[in-house]
Amino acid sequence: MGSAAIRDPNLVARCAPVLPIAVGLDHRNGVVALEGWTEASTLQLYDALSLYPTADAFVITDISRDGMLVGPDLEGLAMASSSTTIPVIASGGVSSLDDIRALSTMDGLAGVIAGKAIYEGRFAVTDAVAVLQ
Repeated sequence: MGSAAIRDPNLVARCAPVLPIAVGLDHRNGVVALEGWTEASTLQLYDALSLYPTADAFVITDISRDGMLVGPDLEGLAMASSSTTIPVIASGGVSSLDDIRALSTMDGLAGVIAGKAIYEGRFAVTDAVAVLQ
């Protein structure tokens, strides 16, 4: 859930007993975005982490890095994953196996989305899995 969860945090609590919920927290400079990144909310990323205690995961995307292949926001992701007990999935900026290695050392990080890097042949999924083992 993305924009719907931001607009109505209780929606996550109402749905969580029925199915696992991952809350998408897309942000630009720490401000959570809505509606496919076209609107800024008034919610700060780190405040959002405490609004969804029944979420099963957070997918955190740094909009300024997504699809840019410039490396993930390691510092911001480390702060986010250490600020919650809910697993965090990193998204945005992954460009290399070195990025995967760096992310794999973070406590609380449960996964990585590396779409464009894989699509562009920077590495294969099997290579990323090998790095993580």
